[in-house]
Amino acid sequence: MRASAVILAVFLIGAMSCGGASKRGAAVKTQSPAEQIRQLEAQNNSLSQSLGIQPHVTETGTTDAGTKTTAVDPGRQPQVRPQPRASTCSDVCRITTSICNNADRICRIAREKLPDDDWARGRCEAANKSCTAAKARCDKCKASE
Repeated sequence: MRASAVILAVFLIGAMSCGGASKRGAAVKTQSPAEQIRQLEAQNNSLSQSLGIQPHVTETGTTDAGTKTTAVDPGRQPQVRPQPRASTCSDVCRITTSICNNADRICRIAREKLPDDDWARGRCEAANKSCTAAKARCDKCKASE
């Protein structure tokens, strides 16, 4: 089971570091800023679960671009399937770095592409909370070594 967690973490980190590179000559579909944020947030949710951290949920609504978001009760955490846990502090801290890099990207997209969008600002805040929680998990792990 621990080997599976390590393999999953390495796969996710590798996939994210490629940035969704496509084959040479293939048509590249351009994603809207809201779609980019959702994709990065989904990656962070999966990575957070592998650290045993519940994804941060904020209120929902409609983006300025007209994209409707899924309604979730802000007082209730979403039901998630258990994910394999990171097995070493090195894994935990590597995953933390990925979560925080994604948070930086979410906030940059929100700031540059959707500056007047409350939904995008909320996603940035949630991503930063996930980063903070992941850093705390990494620090706790290192302190217990």
